[in-house]
Amino acid sequence: MRLARRKLVVVGTALVLATGVWVGLMLTRKPPVTHKGKTVREWVLRIDQQAGKEKQREEASWAIVQIGQPAVPELEEILEWRPRKWRDKVRPWLMRFHLIPRDEMAPQVVVNRACEAAYNLGERSKTDIKPLIPHLEFHFTNGMYADSAASLALARAGPQGIAILTNLMFSSSYNVRDQSAWALHHVNKRPEVIAGLIRVANTETNAILRANALLYLNGSDGPAEVLVPLGLKFLRSTNAYDRKMAKYLLSGYKHVEEVRAALAESGP
Repeated sequence: MRLARRKLVVVGTALVLATGVWVGLMLTRKPPVTHKGKTVREWVLRIDQQAGKEKQREEASWAIVQIGQPAVPELEEILEWRPRKWRDKVRPWLMRFHLIPRDEMAPQVVVNRACEAAYNLGERSKTDIKPLIPHLEFHFTNGMYADSAASLALARAGPQGIAILTNLMFSSSYNVRDQSAWALHHVNKRPEVIAGLIRVANTETNAILRANALLYLNGSDGPAEVLVPLGLKFLRSTNAYDRKMAKYLLSGYKHVEEVRAALAESGP
């Protein structure tokens, strides 16, 4: 009896302490940031990428941009979600039998929209989104539900995000390599990005990704002494796609006589 009573005391004490901690957290937690009466999460849910929703999407994107830095912690809460196979299988059944409330939308969709919101913060307001980098990298490399939005956000997350993408251009995953280079072309005037794309053009084993690097170097204003020979090498290729991408790259160096002559000789 004494042992049972002692267990009850221990369990009761633990419950009281847990309740106290929970109440303390609820009392000290800051209320969610709002803009025009909506929270960050509510605005994120309105970043609808479907055709016909462009106005709503833009309004929601700008709302989060106007919130600025205070939006970052709330985006971080959304991006902390991780796929769990057992949970993802059980959850629909629990919702079906009304054992838990139905999701407003699939968590992968919410994450994708939060990644887009992070990109807009970095692109349009220069908000510091570095705290989101670990989550952005996870969602970029662990599925295709948010790869485009997450990679773009990483490109706008400053040197750390750019370094991650640069390294991922040489990963084992075709999709990750492709998306990383695509995202980096949005910041292709940075020297480290130019250097990374040149390395891809010279070392990538996949012919399409290798040629795409030339496309992503177009408009970078990289050094002519490096990019002109690279473009001319691809222009002499027997592969039509190589030659097409070479022309894109070399179009920015028509002031070089050798380039003008090579382009004229290669035809339209």
